[in-house]
Amino acid sequence: MPARKIATRLIRWFLLIALLPLLITYGFSFSFAREHLRKEVLTNLQYIAGYKANELESYARERIQSVKALARAPGVARALYSMRWVTEKQGVNTLAYNFIDKAYRQYLTYIKEDALYEDLYLITANGDIVFSVNRDRDLGSNLFSSSYKHTQLAKAVEMALTLQQTEVSDFKHYAPINKTAAFIAAPIFFKGEVLGTVALRISNEQVFGIVNSYLGLGESGETIAIQNHNGSSFYAAPLRFDRQQAFLRSLEIDSNTSKLLENAIGRTLEDGIGKDYRDKSVIAYYRYVPSLRWDLIVKMDVEESFASIKELLQSFIIIGLLTVVFVVAATFPVASGITVPIRKLTTTTREFSNNNWQVRAEIDSEDEIGELAKGFNTMADSIQGANNQLAKYSHSLELRSAELNETLQALANSNQIKQDFLCAITHELRTPLNGILGSLELLPDLINDEDRNILDLAKESASTLMHIVDDILLFSKIQAENLQAHSNAFNLHALLHSLAQHYTHQTENKGIAFHMSRQDEVPEELVGDAYLLEVVLNHVLQNAIKFTSEGRISFVISLASKQPDDDHINIQFVISDTGIGISKKDQEMIFEIFQQVTSGFRRAFGGAGI
Repeated sequence: MPARKIATRLIRWFLLIALLPLLITYGFSFSFAREHLRKEVLTNLQYIAGYKANELESYARERIQSVKALARAPGVARALYSMRWVTEKQGVNTLAYNFIDKAYRQYLTYIKEDALYEDLYLITANGDIVFSVNRDRDLGSNLFSSSYKHTQLAKAVEMALTLQQTEVSDFKHYAPINKTAAFIAAPIFFKGEVLGTVALRISNEQVFGIVNSYLGLGESGETIAIQNHNGSSFYAAPLRFDRQQAFLRSLEIDSNTSKLLENAIGRTLEDGIGKDYRDKSVIAYYRYVPSLRWDLIVKMDVEESFASIKELLQSFIIIGLLTVVFVVAATFPVASGITVPIRKLTTTTREFSNNNWQVRAEIDSEDEIGELAKGFNTMADSIQGANNQLAKYSHSLELRSAELNETLQALANSNQIKQDFLCAITHELRTPLNGILGSLELLPDLINDEDRNILDLAKESASTLMHIVDDILLFSKIQAENLQAHSNAFNLHALLHSLAQHYTHQTENKGIAFHMSRQDEVPEELVGDAYLLEVVLNHVLQNAIKFTSEGRISFVISLASKQPDDDHINIQFVISDTGIGISKKDQEMIFEIFQQVTSGFRRAFGGAGI
């Protein structure tokens, strides 16, 4: 029912008015809160990442400085010198070696335990391990030729000897102890030459303690340490949710985890948001640890980081639902107060549509609806009175109708007489006008130059009058349905050439350009009514010249289509100009007889509007 539709519309509008400001306010608040929270989380991650990176860097630098100092100690140099001599002469499994080992072991063991190292090595310049506090199975091996040549210890020693500076290796699995370890090696100089290196082994437990601290990272946060080795990336420390992966898994380039790490390493992580190895969205911050050559990423799950935003969204949904319930409940009484009177008016209008003008609308209020009911009653009174008047006039109109039919027949006869007279008089006018035009054509040779302007004006006027007479004659034939097309052979190219010559002269006198082009496929010899074709083209070209004061007129003739039987063709004549043009609302009117766009056109351009 219409009333129900109005009520529904009212509810929709009230809901829109109530919810739109709420939605806009929430949108701005949600966007601001999310951005503020994101920056706050990133700031917290930045602080944690910076703190851990500094802790790891400080730990590494302390160990590097300790090894440097140890390499300069005279006692360490003497121990290496003595042990190198005895191993070269007798080997490590001899009484002489045990005597030298006993002399320096307490001193070297104290250094290792005081600095909390896992082991201390003395290695010659040739790569021979001549001392180890823990006496592991690598003692007595050559790092450059044995199965240990690819270990991190061998690489650290080789770099320290080559560059003559302290070097730190990566954390990798070390076979002699079957554990993950890193090594710090420093060259030992004795009497101006490199005697060998001192190397200290450090475990990953202390750095793991820094990396795996989750203080300030909630339930989902963790620190990922990445170590790059030979073009592959490895987890350098156990993961919070996958603790077996440290040093075991190479990251796939196309995985979510590698994308996160690759973006972090390349400093291209957009807004700190990405996917981790669990395929979960995380917010992360990146730092680099130079001494360990580690990439450090501190991250938290987006879900936990933006938990307060989710609570805000839930609050908004609750408020929105309560608003909807309140608006709907408040709208029903308002809608009823409007729709009930309208429903009564609808019943009254149905009675009116059934021509029952005796009923009247109930007036229940003095508001706009009450005024509308009064208007309905007033309208019903007026229509009822008008119906009574119409009944009285109906009989008299029937009598007048018969009289009008007789008058119309008389007018039709009179119009036919006028039409016959118009055809006759136009034929009679053409003969003297042709005589006048012929005489005017002969006069240029008989008058002087001063009278030639008057002659041109007379020729132009006579020519215009002849065109009007021709138009009237043509129109009278069309109106009398006596205009018939005659099919005769004619030369289309010759007709077009004649038109081009005639209108080129006219356009040159007016100062506008005239260009005619004909498609090569248009045939020369045709069968049709050349006269009617020329009349139509003349009218259109004359109008184009008349209403164009500057610019150009274009006349294009092309073959539009050809029927399968090859007996008929469609030729398209397109005439365009740069004149004043005709608006869409006037295009239908100008094709009526004696009609022009405005009365000012007749004064400005002439013509009868035929």
